[in-house]
Amino acid sequence: MIQLVERAKTICLDADDTTNNHISEFAAFHNLKYGTSFKVEDFWTRQLDLVLGCSGEDTIKRMDEFQHSSDFQKIVPLPGAIEAIKFFYSMGKGIYIVTSREDSLRKDTEKFYDFYCRGKIKDVIHSVNGHTGRMNSGKTKGEICQSLGNALLFDDDLSYINQCPNSILFGDYAWQKDADKPGVERLKKWRDLNAN
Repeated sequence: MIQLVERAKTICLDADDTTNNHISEFAAFHNLKYGTSFKVEDFWTRQLDLVLGCSGEDTIKRMDEFQHSSDFQKIVPLPGAIEAIKFFYSMGKGIYIVTSREDSLRKDTEKFYDFYCRGKIKDVIHSVNGHTGRMNSGKTKGEICQSLGNALLFDDDLSYINQCPNSILFGDYAWQKDADKPGVERLKKWRDLNAN
C-alpha cells in the first residue's frame, strides 16, 4: 500500500469516518434525541434508514439535524489521521478533502481541517452523495479523483472506493462486510500506514 502512496501525486481523503469520528458522534446525538442506544458497531450498512428503522426521508432529516447542531462540532480527528495528513504533506503530495457532506457544511469542514492541519489541505470538494442523492458539486468521487490526475482516494465506503481505480479502503467498520475481496487495498488504522 505504501507504494500506492509513493506513486500518487495527489491524495484525496474522505472526511467522515476516514479522518474523523462522524458516526460515533451521530449515534450519540441520535440516542439522546430519539431515545435509542446505537453504538458504532450497530451501523452494519451505509443505508442508514435500515439501521435507524425509519424512512429514507426521515433518515436524511435526522442526519441534517445532527450536522446543523452543536453536537456536530464535537467531531474530532481519528487517531493518527492528522499525522497521516502531515506525512503526506511532507512527501510533497497535494491533499484534498473529498466529502459527500452537503455543500452547506463547507465552512464547518474547512474550519475543522484548518484548525487541525492549517495549510496542508489544498481544497475541500463536495461530491455527489450516493446515499441521499444530493448532487453537491455534481461530480462523483471517482470523477473528482480522475480530474485531479487519478488521485489516490482513502475512503471508508466501498461504494466510493469502487468508483476509483486508485483507492484504499480505510477503517474496520461493520458496514465494510463485503470489503475483503481481491483487489481492495485496506488500511484499518492510520497508525498502520507506515507498516505496509
